[in-house]
Amino acid sequence: MASGSSFDASNFLDDDEWAANITEQNQRVDRIIEDVISHAAELSLQPTNHHVRAPRHL
Repeated sequence: MASGSSFDASNFLDDDEWAANITEQNQRVDRIIEDVISHAAELSLQPTNHHVRAPRHL
């Protein structure tokens, strides 16, 4: 590093802390993906009230 650098090793996590943070973040992402898939499946099973109408001829 260049002299005068503001490098501070205390800002870095050790390997175990880093791995634990990554694992926690991956679990959060997995839950979000599961929730999105579950919600999408529920929406696809709901009946729709949309009726296609024939165009009106005047």
